Amino acid sequence: MSCHDDDGSGAHPGAGGRGQPAVGFLAHGDRRGGLGRLRGDLLAVLFLVAYGVRRGELWAWVGAVAAPVLGLAVALPAHYPNNFDTLGHLGLIYLATVIFVVGALLALRGIIAQHRS
Repeated sequence: MSCHDDDGSGAHPGAGGRGQPAVGFLAHGDRRGGLGRLRGDLLAVLFLVAYGVRRGELWAWVGAVAAPVLGLAVALPAHYPNNFDTLGHLGLIYLATVIFVVGALLALRGIIAQHRS
């Protein structure tokens, strides 16, 4: 039962009295788990970058890139069915993704240059 469940049906009150099952739960209950996972991934990526990527280790770069990419591959499609994929809702995530890709490519360029020399 969600915090928006008035009648115990598991439905989130919507327009015209129609409900959307479990939307209230997903909007509130799932966010905490997702934030915990995100923080864990962030910590893993920071250690990979601090130890391996700065030393020019390709395996560390792959790990530092793969963890957030996998997280986005799971999280973004979950937003599409309920029309939560708008710029208003995910705009900062889209911007952060562009910045991440630029940073990852610059780091890869440095790693490749270091291995060639």
